[in-house]
Amino acid sequence: MELKTHPEYERYQADGALLAAIGPALAEWLAAGEPLVTATAVFTPAAVRQLLADLVTLLQAYNRVLWQEFDYCRQCRGGCCVVGASQVTAVDVLALTVLDELLPHLPGQTHHDDHACIYLGVGGCTWPGRWRPLKCQIFYCLGSGDWQLDAADERYGRLTRRLQAVVAAHWPDLLPAAEAQPLVDGLADPLRFAAALTAVLTQELIAPLVAHLGLVAELARDNSGPVAADALSETQVFIAAMMAQLETLPDAETAVAQLYADLETLQWVAAGQPGNSQELLAEVGRHYAADRRPGNAALRVIHRQMAAQVSLLCEKMEN
Repeated sequence: MELKTHPEYERYQADGALLAAIGPALAEWLAAGEPLVTATAVFTPAAVRQLLADLVTLLQAYNRVLWQEFDYCRQCRGGCCVVGASQVTAVDVLALTVLDELLPHLPGQTHHDDHACIYLGVGGCTWPGRWRPLKCQIFYCLGSGDWQLDAADERYGRLTRRLQAVVAAHWPDLLPAAEAQPLVDGLADPLRFAAALTAVLTQELIAPLVAHLGLVAELARDNSGPVAADALSETQVFIAAMMAQLETLPDAETAVAQLYADLETLQWVAAGQPGNSQELLAEVGRHYAADRRPGNAALRVIHRQMAAQVSLLCEKMEN
């Protein structure tokens, strides 16, 4: 089929737009050597490269377990590479930039099947072997498609335990150790695990880096549409802007601690869309109701922005 008629063609264009929007600035920062100081780490360009190398090692070990011990992965031959399965995020853009790899150029390579992922070529995945979209690298299916039934099989318990051991053993030193255990505990659901790992990487590195490089406004001006929905979402851009604002406020403010906690909830909802999203958003929204606005003028502005963002997320999920 012609590439432009593929159901994911607009997403493919959006992935390219995301790379074009932030890739050059990331590459310039990596070349300049300027450190990024966050609340939990000092990210020099060398440290970011090491973080990506550690993630590559973790994911390679993870996939060795799937390949060696999980029959479905050996026999699948791309059966999970379907429309809607992949998701390119700013984490993937950072990985491509650090590894000096390019987004696949698809004309003439795409699989002739409008049910297959647009990145599935006639010879397999067209992404570079060193890095595929994080969600794709982590995913494994449970065979029949009946998640609850299959997950009860002891084979999946053994698989989960092996994968948990791999993640625990290879957890990157630059990511907070406290973030590892909750992710490991949720590894029986690879989609939830992928969303949670993306959320951790976004919170710890992507959002501060985007804010540091002044890319928030650039992304906000970008009118390519699907970039916001499928990659570095509008919510993630908003979170990056909020993080930058919170750095200017006294840490002792109780309201600031609550803001950090609520931003983490928004990130989780945006990245993973858990089943209780509406309840989580309702709880966050109550923190920023008009009758609870603080006396501090700067915080009042932030509270209004938080209320508006929660309302926007709720509206999108209803639609």
